[in-house]
Amino acid sequence: MDWNFIVTIAGFGLTILGLYLNLRQLKKTKDAALASLESSKETKKLLQQNSLLIETSTCVKLTEQIKGFVRGEKFESALLKIEELMVFLIQVESLKKLDLSLGKQILQLQILRRELEKRLGGETENYNKHLVLNELSKISDKLNEVIGNLKFKTGGKK
Repeated sequence: MDWNFIVTIAGFGLTILGLYLNLRQLKKTKDAALASLESSKETKKLLQQNSLLIETSTCVKLTEQIKGFVRGEKFESALLKIEELMVFLIQVESLKKLDLSLGKQILQLQILRRELEKRLGGETENYNKHLVLNELSKISDKLNEVIGNLKFKTGGKK
């Protein structure tokens, strides 16, 4: 028997085996890449929800601070915190992936801001502190509802 023929047949067999092993490795690599992609998408989603949870919690904290300033009749501080709260609410609302419906709360804050500006300007006859505090409580309740929904969506994961 010719040695060249035997080496050619053996080489062909090893080439087929190498091709098979290469294709098998490519499939494993593809599967790992797909799993990695899915994992990164899930991680991104959780990070966005946790970021939103933190920002919404900050909004609740600001709302409570504003209520304290209104009770203590520190209207300048209350106005500054209202401006800060409005910025946070607009940021939270801009995340269109979630339907938070915070437009009403932003509008309420604008009205409260005008009321506090009147009070700061010396107009006291139309100022109702209890109404302002009640509206701030409504905003806080809505934000706490959003936080509860976010915690439910993430399954309490942090």
